[in-house]
Amino acid sequence: MRQVAKNDAARQAGPADPADPADSEGRALPAVGLEKKKAILLTPGGWAEKCGHMVMARSLAGKSHPACSAAHAAADALHGWSAHLYHSGEPMVMSEADYVAAIEAASAPVGRHYVPAPGARSKHAPPLAEG
Repeated sequence: MRQVAKNDAARQAGPADPADPADSEGRALPAVGLEKKKAILLTPGGWAEKCGHMVMARSLAGKSHPACSAAHAAADALHGWSAHLYHSGEPMVMSEADYVAAIEAASAPVGRHYVPAPGARSKHAPPLAEG
C-alpha cells in the first residue's frame, strides 16, 4: 500500500526539473543509469593495452616483447599519433570511443581513401589525400 502511494505522489508531481527525463504523460522516470561518467583519457598505447591491440613480437635475437597490432599501427599512421609525440614532446590523449573510432577508420576505407576519426586525429597528422 505504501509503494502505491509513493507511485501516485510521483505521478502527480511530474518531473522536478525540465531536464529530467519524462514519459509521454509527463511523469518523471527513474534516474537509473543516468549518472554521467567522466571520460577516461589515455594515450593510444594505453588504449592499445586495454583494448587488446598489443601482441607479443619476437626480436631477431629471439626475445619476446610487446608490440602494437597492425590495426593500431594503421590508426597511428592515419591519425598522426607518433608525429604528435615527436613534434609536441608529449603523447596524445583521447577517450576510448575516439580510440575505437580511429581503429575502425583505419580498417575501413571510404571509397578509395581512409577517413580519419576527428576526435583521434592529431594536428601533426599527415595531410589528407585529395579526391
